[in-house]
Amino acid sequence: MSLISKKLEENLGGVFLCLMSLPLLWGVSTAHLYFIVNPAKFIFLHNIAEIFAIVVSMFIFITGYHAIFSARKGAVIILAICFFDVGALDLMHTLSYAGMPEAMTANSSQKSIFFWLSARIVAAAALLSYIVVPAYDFPSVLNKRIATGTMLLLLIVLAYVGLFNSDSVPSLFIVGKGLTKLKVDIEWFIVSIDLITLFAIWFRQDQLPKRSVIPLVFATLLSAISELFFTRLGVIDKDSANLIGHLYKVIAYLYLFRATVNEALHWPLRQKEVQFFRENVMLEVAPSGILLLNDKGRILKSNSTMTRMTGWPTNLLVGTDVDVLLPAYVKIRDIAASRELSGSDKLISDFDLICRDGRTLPVDISIGSFTDETSVHTIVYARDMSERKKLEHSLRYQAMHDELTGLPNRRQFREWLDLAISQSVGNGQRVALLFLDLDYFKSINDSFGHVTGDALLIQVAHRLEHLIASKGIVARLGGDEFAIYLTEIDSASEAVHIANDLLSEFLKPFDLEQQEVYSSTSIGLAFYPDDANDSNTLLRYADMAMYRAKQAGRGTFACFSSEMNLQTHEDLKLHTRLKAALEQGLLDLHYQPQVDVHSGRIVGVEALLRWTDPILGIVSPARMIPIAEATGLILPLSKWVLHRACQQIAEWTEAGFPLCVAVNFSAQLFRQQDLIDTVSMALSQNQAKAEYLCIEITESVAMMHPQEAHRQLMALVAMGCSIALDDFGTGFSSLAYLKTLPVSKLKIDKTRVQF
Repeated sequence: MSLISKKLEENLGGVFLCLMSLPLLWGVSTAHLYFIVNPAKFIFLHNIAEIFAIVVSMFIFITGYHAIFSARKGAVIILAICFFDVGALDLMHTLSYAGMPEAMTANSSQKSIFFWLSARIVAAAALLSYIVVPAYDFPSVLNKRIATGTMLLLLIVLAYVGLFNSDSVPSLFIVGKGLTKLKVDIEWFIVSIDLITLFAIWFRQDQLPKRSVIPLVFATLLSAISELFFTRLGVIDKDSANLIGHLYKVIAYLYLFRATVNEALHWPLRQKEVQFFRENVMLEVAPSGILLLNDKGRILKSNSTMTRMTGWPTNLLVGTDVDVLLPAYVKIRDIAASRELSGSDKLISDFDLICRDGRTLPVDISIGSFTDETSVHTIVYARDMSERKKLEHSLRYQAMHDELTGLPNRRQFREWLDLAISQSVGNGQRVALLFLDLDYFKSINDSFGHVTGDALLIQVAHRLEHLIASKGIVARLGGDEFAIYLTEIDSASEAVHIANDLLSEFLKPFDLEQQEVYSSTSIGLAFYPDDANDSNTLLRYADMAMYRAKQAGRGTFACFSSEMNLQTHEDLKLHTRLKAALEQGLLDLHYQPQVDVHSGRIVGVEALLRWTDPILGIVSPARMIPIAEATGLILPLSKWVLHRACQQIAEWTEAGFPLCVAVNFSAQLFRQQDLIDTVSMALSQNQAKAEYLCIEITESVAMMHPQEAHRQLMALVAMGCSIALDDFGTGFSSLAYLKTLPVSKLKIDKTRVQF
């Protein structure tokens, strides 16, 4: 109700006129308000009213014809063109009124009423069309001209009939008698059109501009009331009903003009104002920095995001050349630097803006352009990519560096090594590659835990970086493997000297968790172009040399030689043949007797693995076992020996010659958590007695993890097996420690009994 009250307050004049129309209609229909007006005064008042109506009609025409913003621009233009005819017909009605100077033909009530009715019908039809025509846009100027031409043609026809053939039209007014029935019927027809228009306004009020609905209602209602007064004319048309009717018509035109202005100007401009405000808000809250440039590269507008990004306040940016934000390389490349940010639409990635403090800001730029009359304007969207660049740098760093030590990883090292080799091609200098592997690192990990192992790797990385410094690049390839390449060396002796320095550095203890830990390293060296011409081969050869250093006793270095490559191929071939021999059952166990020196009686045997290959011939255990240990084949090989020995124990026992068989357990087999189950299964599957199985382990295996070794040995003895300690004297065990182990035999190493 408050909204309706507000609308009524805004249109009190229209409400008053509508309410007053009832007593006025009653008054002119009786003698109370009906009176004849002096002809001279009537003509004067009539002309004033009509001139005012004509002016308003032309305003409606001008306002509506040039409507550009309204969503119902087509309907507005139709109304405007029609009201051009209305204004012209009103003008002819005014000029042809009886009492006005005669021009082309004699003036008469018949002629003036013809023009009056023509104008009223066109106005009523135009208003109805304005309401019911759906929202659409005139597609071209040509359509406007066609519509204007059509209405001009209609105007010419009506003007011709009214000026030259009005007598041929049925009588509309008879002097001395008054209005004819035809004229009254036409007036009621116009009223009915206005009533239909009112219903159309009611049904289509949601499609009409809100501020235009009430003015349209009053324009239609007052127009209908105006026609009612013209049905009350007396025998002389210069009466009070005529003047009041003209007054209502003029006011109806004014309301229509108000509605037209609201739709064609006020409402669209308000919408544009709201849109402008909305766009400004969107501009300010946009996550991207936005610049509007003219065709000279001058900044016309900038948003707050651009200020946050670059540090340039908006008031300083606006009016300055965009060149202030462009980096030097753009200015050098393009004298008119702003051209980089103008012209055709495009996207520029990896672009830099210059901030107020001089720093560069990485951005991605999207550029669009539009033409405003004759000027080309450019809008620039700059998205801050600094966080993304940091993330990309972080991801790239993580992809190329070891997470634990911060050193370059294998991938990064390979790329840099390739680059170093390509650069050395032209200058004739060598590239030395050092491949390092920590000795007994697994033992440190197992003894002290992985946290201590990681701390050791970090300290190793720091020592290597400190020692190498600018001489080369240090990388961690994985696990306990490190690599170094040295450039600009003239001879291999320089790299050997650095390798010796590294070995000396590893003689110093590492301080790990308030305890000193010693860890040596084995180093393999390979050289470009002496040994290989590419990084892959160079790494492989350095790795071979490193393993040769380990075989030489660890804690030393070895340089690659062609014999190593040949040896590697032989080892690979040997591994393949050994694996096939194990799968095909081509291995044998030989049994070496153990004799009591006093009685000369055989008291036991030792199982010895032997292999005769169809291609390689007899392969020595000294050659075979290291290959099996290096390739992981030692575990299945050890289990095969255990099962075969248990099978032999069962066979000799069944034949009545039970003998104790000694089986050497490898370090890998002894460390297995399911060792006890493995031995128990081998005995049960072959129906062998545990008392005839003697398990031999080396002193170093027993000392590697003393507590675990003690637990395993005690479980084996509890099962019924006997224990022999092999290679005694080569390790660091004491007799006191040996007393804690369930050992029944000591096999003293030959180095301790040789003279």
